[in-house]
Amino acid sequence: MPGIRLEFAQFGDFDSFDIHRSTTSMTDINNLPVPITTNLKSMLYVDDNITQGVTYYYRVVVWRDGNKAVSDEVIVIAQQGDQYWNYVSSLLHFNGANNSTSFIDQKSNTWSRVGTPIISTEQSKFGGASGRFSKNNYISTSNMTGFLFGATEDFTIEAWVYIPLNATVYQNLIPIICVGYQDISSAGGGWNLCISDTSTARIGLQHCKTNFTTQNADFSIDSSLTRNTWHHIEFGRSGTTTYGFFNGSLVGTTTDQNNVAFTSPNFSNVSIASGNNRSSMNYWHFDGFIDELRITKGVCRHTASFTPQTSEYPNGA
Repeated sequence: MPGIRLEFAQFGDFDSFDIHRSTTSMTDINNLPVPITTNLKSMLYVDDNITQGVTYYYRVVVWRDGNKAVSDEVIVIAQQGDQYWNYVSSLLHFNGANNSTSFIDQKSNTWSRVGTPIISTEQSKFGGASGRFSKNNYISTSNMTGFLFGATEDFTIEAWVYIPLNATVYQNLIPIICVGYQDISSAGGGWNLCISDTSTARIGLQHCKTNFTTQNADFSIDSSLTRNTWHHIEFGRSGTTTYGFFNGSLVGTTTDQNNVAFTSPNFSNVSIASGNNRSSMNYWHFDGFIDELRITKGVCRHTASFTPQTSEYPNGA
């Protein structure tokens, strides 16, 4: 069971400890809330009545001979681990100082800048920063293993995106991630996750074959894409079915990608914020911000509507 483990030290004799907890700062030590435990005899306590993403404030009261002393305040953000951490093949928080050029993957994939993409504090969903991308400014990696899925392998692809009001869009297509070419010729093949930014916007996970066909999971979100706000987009395959989610709501399912291997026969790099065809890298482009992009290889995280996370994805189990 997840919990917050509190360990503390008391020099000298003591009779017992009380633990006080609040979701706001306890500045008045003479007016503490009701303790969550009393008469504690050890200097260790695990608070297992917590909610992920909530910030908790703690003070410890030590008693001796009827007299008490109050500790300094300790602040803890409750964050539950990821039970599927071992299946995560890529996780980018896009954190860092404003204008940073370092794109850190928690799974050690090396991302190279193409053009001048940056870490920006102008917008963020979590962590105070996000990746800022635009035409000819994206990131790429040649380490494709974690982005290729077997024909019967489950997976999840997810990200938060923010498209500014004045963003430029080419052919109404906003690419989030592209593995190989978005091309169905004999030289093509690959897969991509995109938004179709029309009056009735759509989200799509497309697998491009090399025999002039595609297997698409393409679902309407029933309205134009709202600008100047964060949206969560997720696709996952479980068994024979691919599921598409927009802001946690299940917007469609399909079996068209049943027994389809998500490969990249042309071995083009993996690109974030760029869409590529066989003749032109960055043929389509993403103009906006991306936060919390995660690839889970081997697990479909959701098959029904859910509430998107309220804090950064955890970096471990």
